[in-house]
Amino acid sequence: MDEQRYTVISIRAFLAGNGRKWDWDDFTSCSLHDPRLESIRRRAMAVDLPLNEEGEAILQSLLAEATEGRDWRDVKDETDDANVAFGYRWWQRIKIATVFLALVLIAADYLWRR
Repeated sequence: MDEQRYTVISIRAFLAGNGRKWDWDDFTSCSLHDPRLESIRRRAMAVDLPLNEEGEAILQSLLAEATEGRDWRDVKDETDDANVAFGYRWWQRIKIATVFLALVLIAADYLWRR
């Protein structure tokens, strides 16, 4: 899944209140490669929680900004969105876990040699 779709799906699911328990935290915690989408992610991260009317309006405007230049009729509903976003985050978590494992192994090797 591309980052634009992931951004739209994450914000939609959060606004609809039907994302998984850690979906919003995952979205706001993992940086994106696209500078425009990273800017949207950072502004979404700055919205105060629990969500009030002002925060909801900000997220709606960020969602509109994220959807620019693409037809989003292929996204059926927010439940499907949350399932698709989960697959995207899964690969991000695998990458992070691999780096963490490599660091642990390097540290263990260093300590073993001492």
